[in-house]
Amino acid sequence: YAPREDKLAALEIGFQSRHFDSKYQNFIHNLNNKIINNYLWTIKFTNINEGLIVIGGYPHEYDKDNYKENDLILSNTFSENDKIYWCLKFKYYPISNNYTLNQNIKAIISPKIIGIIATYDYLTIIEQNFFNNYYDKNICRKIIVSFEKTNYYKITCSKVDFTPNDIKIFPPLQLYNLAFNQIFILNGKEMFREEEEGIVFNALAEIDSSKTEWKIGRIFLLKYQFIFDDDNVLIGYYNKKENKEIKIKKLN
Repeated sequence: YAPREDKLAALEIGFQSRHFDSKYQNFIHNLNNKIINNYLWTIKFTNINEGLIVIGGYPHEYDKDNYKENDLILSNTFSENDKIYWCLKFKYYPISNNYTLNQNIKAIISPKIIGIIATYDYLTIIEQNFFNNYYDKNICRKIIVSFEKTNYYKITCSKVDFTPNDIKIFPPLQLYNLAFNQIFILNGKEMFREEEEGIVFNALAEIDSSKTEWKIGRIFLLKYQFIFDDDNVLIGYYNKKENKEIKIKKLN
C-alpha cells in the first residue's frame, strides 16, 4: 500500500551477496549500469552509527591520497548450503595458555550489529581471565537479552566502579587472517561502550550454544574497512605498508 506522507517508516537495505539467494537481487544489483560501472561497495564508518556507503569503485580509484592499489589484497568469501556469505576466516590468538577454544574460526560480516556475536566458549574464557573478579565484587553482571529471536548473554559494568584503567587492562581480541597477512586487534577501548545502563561489553554470546561461527559488526568495521566485490564474490582489504591514520575525505 502507499505510505502515508506524515508517517516515518524504517527499512533495511540489503547488502548480502546476490549469490546468497538466486530468487532475490540485493540493493546494489537494482542499480543499472547507467548509474554504476560495477558491483563493488564499501562502508567507511565515521563513528559507530554513521558512515559513508560508496558503490561502484575501489577506494584507490576515488581517494588516491588515502588508498594505494598496491596495498589492496583480495580474499575469497565462503559458501554454505549453496549460499554465499560475506565471511572471513581467522585464527584466534588465545588470551591465556589455559584454553580449549577452537583457534580457527569463521566470522560473518554483519554491519547491522554494533559489536560482536562470539561463541559461548569465548565468553567462558574471557570470564575466567577477566570478568569473574568483577562479578565477585558486584562491579559487572551478566544479563540475558533477546536479539533476532535468540537469547544471548550480555555483560554490563558499573559506570562508577568500572574505570578506564579496568578497560585498559582488558585482554585484547586478536584475530589473524592469512590471506590479508594481518592481525586484527580490538583493545579494551573498542570492546566496551557506555550506555545508559552502564559500561557494556561489546561481545554477546548465545546462551549455552555449541556454535563455532562468529559475527563481526560495526566496532570491527569502524577500525578496519573492507571492500566487497559482488560480481567475483571477493572481499578486499588495504594492508597498508605504512601504519598511518586514514583521513575521512568528503566525497562530492
